[in-house]
Amino acid sequence: MKRFLGALALAVLAGALRAEGGSTIDDFELTSGEVRRVPVPPVIAAADSGLPPEYASDSSVFRMRSRGSDYGDVEVSLELLDLGLRAEPPQNAWDGVHLWLRYQHPAYLYAISVNRRDDRVVIKKKVPGGDSYGGTYLDLCETRRLPVPYGRWQQVSAAAVNRPDGSVRLTLRIDGKLVLEALDDGSLGGPPIARPGRIGLRADNADFRFRRLLARPAGSESARGR
Repeated sequence: MKRFLGALALAVLAGALRAEGGSTIDDFELTSGEVRRVPVPPVIAAADSGLPPEYASDSSVFRMRSRGSDYGDVEVSLELLDLGLRAEPPQNAWDGVHLWLRYQHPAYLYAISVNRRDDRVVIKKKVPGGDSYGGTYLDLCETRRLPVPYGRWQQVSAAAVNRPDGSVRLTLRIDGKLVLEALDDGSLGGPPIARPGRIGLRADNADFRFRRLLARPAGSESARGR
C-alpha cells in the first residue's frame, strides 16, 4: 500500500493536494472542510479557529476520504493534535475526530471515534436506512471512557482485519496501547463489511491538526490480537 501523507506538510495548490518536494498527493478528496498548510512542524489544520486567520478554516465540518477503494485488511495511523471543541450550539456528544474504514458509501462503513466531546471512544458500523444522512450507526462494542488529551499530540491507529470465520475485527490504538476492539460477526446490521473500501477522516466542531497519515497492510488477525 501507499504511504499517503508523510512528514511533509500539504498545501492546497490549484485545487490539488501536493506535498512539498513535488510529489502529487491525489489519493484523497475533500467533501467538506479544507486542508491548510501550517508552519513547521508540518501539520494539517481543519476547522481550526485557534490558528492565525491565514491558516484557519471557518468550516465546522471536515470530511476527507481516499479516492481508492481497495483497502481491505488495513491499518490507518496518524499523529493527531486536538485543540478543543467549538462552544457554539449545536453541541453533540459525538463532536470530535473519527476515522473511517471499509467505506463503501456514506451510509455503509465502519467509524472509529477517537476523540469525542463526551470523552468516549467508540467503534461503530453505519448501515443503510435511517435519519443520519441515509444511514444508522450501531455500536459494535461497549464504549469506553477515555478523556481527550487536548493540546497534546497523540499517535492513533485503527485497523480492520477479516477473520477466517467471516467476521471482521476492528481495533483502536492510542499511543501504542489497545484501547478498544470490536468484532462484527453480522449479528448487528447485517453481514460484516468484508469487502475492501475507502479509508477516511471525519471531524465535527473540532479544532485539530494532523500529520503523518499512513495506510499499511494490517497483520494477520491472530498476530494483531496479541
